[in-house]
Amino acid sequence: MQVYTPPGYSPDRKYPVLYLLHGIGGDETEWQRFATPNILLDNLIADRKAVPMIIVMPNGRAQKNDRAEGNVFASAPAFAGL
Repeated sequence: MQVYTPPGYSPDRKYPVLYLLHGIGGDETEWQRFATPNILLDNLIADRKAVPMIIVMPNGRAQKNDRAEGNVFASAPAFAGL
């Protein structure tokens, strides 16, 4: 998983947590590669449009080979009904 912590993060403080999930063919790096949530949140916090928070970006493809490669529908039985 990827974890974002806000500027000035302190382990002694409590923060809200946002779990940011990727799309069907992605992994834990999807948001970092295409949307730069760290920059977005840093700017929103600086503009007081968001409160400081922790963002957790997990790999939702929990299976033996969890890489987003080839035909993701064939490699993940849960996608069979789509």
